[in-house]
Amino acid sequence: RSGYLVPPGDPAALAGAMARLEGLAPAERRAMGDEGLRRVTSTYQIDRVADRWIELYQDLVNDGERR
Repeated sequence: RSGYLVPPGDPAALAGAMARLEGLAPAERRAMGDEGLRRVTSTYQIDRVADRWIELYQDLVNDGERR
C-alpha cells in the first residue's frame, strides 16, 4: 500500500519494483505516496520517538539496578 520491499543488495529485485511502480497509473502512484507519508508521519512523530527513547533509557537503568 505504501511501497514495495526488496531484499537488501538485490539490484534485480529493486529494478523489478521500480518497473512495477513505473507501470502504475499516476493516481495509484499518488495514493501509494500519500499512504507512505501517512505511515511515516504517524510512526515517527517526535513525541512517539522521544517516548521510545525514554523507555529504552528506563529499561537500561532498571537492568543496571537489578545487578
